[in-house]
Amino acid sequence: MRFNSKGQAFDVFKLLIAAVIAIAMLAILLPIVKNLLPPGYSDPTSEAENLIKNNIKYPSNYSESKEVVFTTEKNLNAKAIAGAGDVLNSNQLCLSKGDFEEDQDFELQEASNNVILRYKGSTQRAKIGVICDDGESLSTDLQDYAQNVGASYDMTCVGGEPSGAKTYCVLILRYV
Repeated sequence: MRFNSKGQAFDVFKLLIAAVIAIAMLAILLPIVKNLLPPGYSDPTSEAENLIKNNIKYPSNYSESKEVVFTTEKNLNAKAIAGAGDVLNSNQLCLSKGDFEEDQDFELQEASNNVILRYKGSTQRAKIGVICDDGESLSTDLQDYAQNVGASYDMTCVGGEPSGAKTYCVLILRYV
């Protein structure tokens, strides 16, 4: 076996140093590259389900989702949202166009114990807010919240207006 003047182990050591430097460079550059990429947008229905699951335990508390994108295929369906959460039924879930009240591309459709908030445009970025409370307090909660943000929100509910001790939730569309 012949050894060169540098020794056999030297080439392996150079390779190891190069690998460590490459990993260090990746660790530095990866956060920078992530900030340059566009943010991931969530599905409106799954965000609404998560909001309700988390907020139902905190009456009168307002929570807001991360950014979602509405398309003609991605709408809010009260029955689907309530059914997935196993916390409410569809007549305990109210939908509001919120900040998009004047936007003709959003429309509330009511049919057979269900409300669907449809978007007819190509894409629209938004956030979804939620307030949950008993039927007696929900209207006051909504008015207080709307007053704090300087808006008024129309509320559409299936099965009549919220009332009594039963828990209701209102989903409100918000500008990004």
